[in-house]
Amino acid sequence: MSCPICGAVLPFGGLQRRCDRCDMEMMLHAQLAETAEKRIAELERERDEALAKVAELEVHRAPNPGMVGTIRDKNSLLGCKDQLIAQLRARIAELDAKPAEKPSASAELTHSTEDPPWTLTSGLNGDGIWKDGIWKDGIWKGGTWKGGTWEDGTWKSGTWKSGTWKYGYWYGGTWESGIWKSGTWEDGTWKGGTWESGTWESGTWKSGIWKSGTWKYGIWKGGLWESGTWESGTWESGTWKDGVWKNGYWEDGYWESGTWESGTWKYGWIWDETKNDYVESKVSPKEYYAQNPGAKPAEKGGA
Repeated sequence: MSCPICGAVLPFGGLQRRCDRCDMEMMLHAQLAETAEKRIAELERERDEALAKVAELEVHRAPNPGMVGTIRDKNSLLGCKDQLIAQLRARIAELDAKPAEKPSASAELTHSTEDPPWTLTSGLNGDGIWKDGIWKDGIWKGGTWKGGTWEDGTWKSGTWKSGTWKYGYWYGGTWESGIWKSGTWEDGTWKGGTWESGTWESGTWKSGIWKSGTWKYGIWKGGLWESGTWESGTWESGTWKDGVWKNGYWEDGYWESGTWESGTWKYGWIWDETKNDYVESKVSPKEYYAQNPGAKPAEKGGA
């Protein structure tokens, strides 16, 4: 079964009538048409009010030299409104007709950098390229995000190249760079960038800066941990500046300060205040500081 608009092959046995890309385009056109219809309704109400006022003036024939106080002025105003309504109706007809046109074989859902950035208030993006703009809400199912601001929504799959994520749910895919401000990361691969706050449920962290938040489970391969709560998972390498380690497996890396509650420490380097340097250790920070009074940094939490 194929999409009746672009001819793309649809999943076998599915209930889709069109491909995700054409659904997205039709949704955008529908949103624009709905906005234009609302504007037309407003203008038609104004036109009716103006007609009523003209009728009143014709009955009373009372001169009123204000901006729109004469019948001629009112008629001119009505003419302008009629012209604008006609233009909007032509635009609606154009939008209604566009989804029925078959896109070229190379067509893709994309935003040109020469055009104003997109602002999407809600919707569904299938397999496309988002270059810039503001995503307010919706479901992202795949494709490549190159830049812009994500305010809220659900990310199912795809590649995030750069941009700012403010809030939402991430279920899978690859994050390459950018700023994550808040939200829930369910699964996927983080390659670089800055995590400011939020909840990490599971996945693989390869590099980057973690400023704060809650890590529930996953694999940490490298990067800088500044603060937050680690509940469980595997730490392979990297630098731990501060925070609370509740449980998990520590394979290697640098521990500067914080609270180690429980878990397995295989090997690493622990900051020793008396030596003003990192010291090689095969025991956890809790054990090391218990064995070496005065070694634990006084200004931060520790074992």
